[in-house]
Amino acid sequence: MEEFDYSQLGLSDKEERIFKASIEIFSKKGFDGATTYEIARHAGVAEGTIFKYFKTKKGLMKTMTIKMIGMFSGKMILSSVEKILANPEDKNLRQLLKELLFDRIKLVDSLFPAAKILLVETILHEDVREAVYTHIVKEGIALFAKFQKTMIAKKVIREDLSPETIFRSIFGNIAMIIAQRKLFPETIRFTNLETEVETIIDIICRGIEPE
Repeated sequence: MEEFDYSQLGLSDKEERIFKASIEIFSKKGFDGATTYEIARHAGVAEGTIFKYFKTKKGLMKTMTIKMIGMFSGKMILSSVEKILANPEDKNLRQLLKELLFDRIKLVDSLFPAAKILLVETILHEDVREAVYTHIVKEGIALFAKFQKTMIAKKVIREDLSPETIFRSIFGNIAMIIAQRKLFPETIRFTNLETEVETIIDIICRGIEPE
């Protein structure tokens, strides 16, 4: 599994170690079950160091959430999607969707503990939901609006679908594959991920391609 380079977050060495340790402990035990003592021990720092940087456990989680929204937007998510969708005239619709699916799977594999925490925080806190919508969802839909215009011009996507509908159709399927792989690995197994992805792409295309 490829691991995200946390040095991109602009943290000091100790902050980065605390951040990485916090993601691991919070993702396993939840906010209430995690302790700053355990996080400090895992990070190889004194417990007082955590309070020096973040004041409280809640302050640590808040700072982590802000950083994770940055991780899951901008360079981390939107730029890779933008790169795949750039010059779509050079690829057919199914090639683009396949690249998107595998790119998202690879990304979440490398960031799953952080993604898990961010999902919980998004469900629990309205301000986090607003930030996630503004910096991730809204920007993603805007990218798809541009993509849609190009694909409509090529006559490979139906004109009556909104960018939001296309976004949900594609990323809803991606999210379900990721959820099944990461949350139920023992009970829901993909014998051939490549075949599963091809099937999902076929289902999506039958819905968004013109008749």
